[in-house]
Amino acid sequence: CHQGIDTFFVVDDIFNFPPHHAKSICTEFLRRNLKTSWSCYLHPEFVTKSLLHLMKKAGCTSVEFGVDAGSNAVLKQLGKSFTKVAVRRASELCHAVGLPFCHSLIFGGPGENRQTIRETFDLMAEVSPTAVIAMAGIRLFPGTTLGKTASRQDLILTDETMLKPTFYLAESVRPFILDLLQDHAKLNRNWVLPGSDVNINRRLQEKLRRFGLRGPLWEHMQVRRR
Repeated sequence: CHQGIDTFFVVDDIFNFPPHHAKSICTEFLRRNLKTSWSCYLHPEFVTKSLLHLMKKAGCTSVEFGVDAGSNAVLKQLGKSFTKVAVRRASELCHAVGLPFCHSLIFGGPGENRQTIRETFDLMAEVSPTAVIAMAGIRLFPGTTLGKTASRQDLILTDETMLKPTFYLAESVRPFILDLLQDHAKLNRNWVLPGSDVNINRRLQEKLRRFGLRGPLWEHMQVRRR
């Protein structure tokens, strides 16, 4: 605040874990009477109504969930520690306290197919987030579980450094996933596909910034849905 900063994003994948730490930060924001707005990533398993209320009181304007998928089968393959039940509950709580929220998705992981994609589409329609940010393909890194999987499937060389961005995309969805996502986004105005001009593009982003809008631009997707 002393530096003129009035908007910021907490770059922590699990701001709300451990829960007492998140509460302490919010309490300190309030104690210092910080006149700022902020947003962050949350883990869906540790969301409570009381925490969301406290976050809003402390200046939080929106939250993001890196859920990656809406299919329990894919969530398990990705090593996620939560299921659709947690995603659904966290979404309901955000709606209950009036806090805009976004779900980030990554399609094409191990086990992805038309059925799991449909499950994810259906879950997003059910929980109705302010915005959905969807991507296809998962960045590979040496030594990771997915990197080893890609090596076993001969998708990469065993000794490949992967300094050049390399992505995993399940063979079962490669022929159609990009077209499918674009078609789905065109029918759902709260969906954003980075790198695509569907629903929001660079020109619109620049225009919104010129109007003085701060923070995550997806917060304003709810305005465009009306």
